[in-house]
Amino acid sequence: ATTLEDAYNITEEISSQVSAKTTVNLKGFTSTGVDVGTVGGGFTVAENLGKVADLQKFNELCKNKSIGMYFDFEINKFKSSSKGFKTFRDGAFNAGDVNVLAYDHNIATNAYEKTTAYHLLTPAKFVYAAEQLINKTSKWGLEGVSLGSLSSIAYSDFSDDTSSDYYAKSYYGDRVSDAYKVVKDNSKKVMTSDANQAAALASDVIVEAPLASSKANVFSEDIPFYSMVFKGYTGLAGESVNLASNPRKAVLQSVEAGYGLNYTVINNWENSLLTCYSPMFYNSRYADIKDSIINNQKELSAYYEKIAGAKIVAHNILADGVRETVFSNGVSVIVNYNKTAVTTEAGTVAAEGFIVREAAV
Repeated sequence: ATTLEDAYNITEEISSQVSAKTTVNLKGFTSTGVDVGTVGGGFTVAENLGKVADLQKFNELCKNKSIGMYFDFEINKFKSSSKGFKTFRDGAFNAGDVNVLAYDHNIATNAYEKTTAYHLLTPAKFVYAAEQLINKTSKWGLEGVSLGSLSSIAYSDFSDDTSSDYYAKSYYGDRVSDAYKVVKDNSKKVMTSDANQAAALASDVIVEAPLASSKANVFSEDIPFYSMVFKGYTGLAGESVNLASNPRKAVLQSVEAGYGLNYTVINNWENSLLTCYSPMFYNSRYADIKDSIINNQKELSAYYEKIAGAKIVAHNILADGVRETVFSNGVSVIVNYNKTAVTTEAGTVAAEGFIVREAAV
């Protein structure tokens, strides 16, 4: 769908047309692409997507344009054995001493996709995997990495049955922290997706940060609690706007939370992708969404400049569908999710729009 040359051209074009600070994460560029294969995708660049020299050229472009560049490796999930990682030995075990399989969940059918069966790497191997990752990216001259789903899932492993604590996933967070420490000790920057506590504290950038609750429980209202905790301490972006069921709502939720905008982009489309399980190919062709990216950035650039580095100090629900977020520098934003304009003490807020109030002098 996207070669390293494509990624170079897309990044060069979009960075020349937007003024916002830009960060790029290369996902699916290891040997197994976006599919689950060997641990870390074999820690190699997929030959049909480009060579290491192409990756280094892309990295140099990002350096010259002050673009944060990260290369993603899937650490947790693996289907096949590789050097240093064996399915029969290094996959997590359940309480019955069985090497377990996990499956992707199909949201549309609320069922597990049995064709996507994969192993979960034992947490005892997280540090070793991080060391392999560091070894390769240092040779390639990369400064930023992403560790796939390591940041967003948790599970028990009973291969070490000397402690009942494994029943409660007690050591998972510690093992994640140990892996991230290896990365940080080697002066690498880290991007994480939907980061849990163990990963978030070590992250330079967090993407796919939650914009709302899971709706699994009954709540009166959703509030941007995640950004209340992390805004001002690390870079944040929400779900991919172009993959959201309601892109405009995703933009407004990002405004309310103080998140940057996130997009998933591919260069080429072919009909075979219609049957691909990965959701990242939906509505993601760069040529189709480029104008939307540029227009959203122009709409929000002044707002992002005003809240850069600021923390959230207050959040108010002013009316049904009308929210206010107050930042530590005195700037506040009022967001209107309704289909009609609303009047507030700060002024009229357009339908599905927002207004920004400056700090009082």
